[in-house]
Amino acid sequence: MYFGNPFGIRSQLAGAILSAMVWTTALLAGIWFRQNWCRYILLIVLLLGSIGVMIYFSGFNSPATNESMVVFFAGFGLGNAAIAWALITSPDIKRLTNRHFE
Repeated sequence: MYFGNPFGIRSQLAGAILSAMVWTTALLAGIWFRQNWCRYILLIVLLLGSIGVMIYFSGFNSPATNESMVVFFAGFGLGNAAIAWALITSPDIKRLTNRHFE
């Protein structure tokens, strides 16, 4: 995404990428420190990020990229669904966020 955009938009995109990295790292640190609510906020951020990327890429209506965009959206959606499923159901993450040691 970064290299495919015009130069004027790159600084805004770099800021958005950096901001996403900082928030994701902070939420993962919260999970590490057994804050269960961080897991749910990370799920919401993942969902909103997925929707944002799909809205952003839907603006490209070139006939040459329509087929590749369908494959990209399918892979992107499945990847994010797998990550969300792991955040919700993984016993290791649940144990990590559990304040009571088992």
